[in-house]
Amino acid sequence: MIAGLTDWLLGAGEGRRERAVPVALETPNGLPLSWRWTGAGEPRPLPIDLQGERGARRDTLRFDAAGRAELRLPPDAYHYSLGTVPSATERGVVVVEEYSDEWRPAAPSLAAQPGLPAERVDRIGLRDRWWLFAIAIAAFAAEWAWRRRQGLP
Repeated sequence: MIAGLTDWLLGAGEGRRERAVPVALETPNGLPLSWRWTGAGEPRPLPIDLQGERGARRDTLRFDAAGRAELRLPPDAYHYSLGTVPSATERGVVVVEEYSDEWRPAAPSLAAQPGLPAERVDRIGLRDRWWLFAIAIAAFAAEWAWRRRQGLP
């Protein structure tokens, strides 16, 4: 309720005329700019005009059922306007940064690798060696005999 009231106070509430807004005003190179549908009714395709240093571009934001759209752009700062007749509230600036994170999310891929069979070393535990038990029994018997000769219990 507080967030809705703050949105209404700061953004003119239900009277605002923006149909879509960017989720973030900047994005790293290689990731799409995300847009969120804020207009009344169901999301519908919305034309967008972009003006950057490399020239003008016209594209269409196609929103999914959740009201999100993505637009992949090369690095640049873009002045955008939404719709066929841009209004003052449907203009802004978005930036695709020159940098990109080192690790990009990508689909995992597996490739066949030539392998060699591993040389197996048979490991035998100490409990599996019967002669160790024989040595221990002989040592206990020798100690018992030595104690008896000394007169110890």
